[in-house]
Amino acid sequence: MKIRQYVKQYEIDNGEVGGFLSIFTQSMFIFGIVNFFGISALVYQSILKHYISIWIFFILMTIGYFGWMIIYYSVLMPSMIRFSNRQGYAHGNPVKEDIALLGNGLKEIRNELQETRSELEEIRRILESKIK
Repeated sequence: MKIRQYVKQYEIDNGEVGGFLSIFTQSMFIFGIVNFFGISALVYQSILKHYISIWIFFILMTIGYFGWMIIYYSVLMPSMIRFSNRQGYAHGNPVKEDIALLGNGLKEIRNELQETRSELEEIRRILESKIK
């Protein structure tokens, strides 16, 4: 499903709000880790301690955590990067502007090269006519 077909995006500033939200959400992972360990300890203490030992619980949590990291790295992260690249290209990307400038410069170089070729061809004709 393409979100762009259904929802319009607006440019409200030059990135300050997005930068703040990015820093805020990226720093929240620390609190997520603290919450994860706190909730895990609570679940173990209130429910699971009657069924499994703390070491088995710790091993299962570690396997689950690393399993989630593998899924995140192999499936979710590439999709997030692709989405971010599309968004970055569509919304005021300086690299896109630089490429457009380079394209214009290339057109000018091609035009000058074509003119130079025409001039050289004319000089060659003149030289050939003088040699004959």
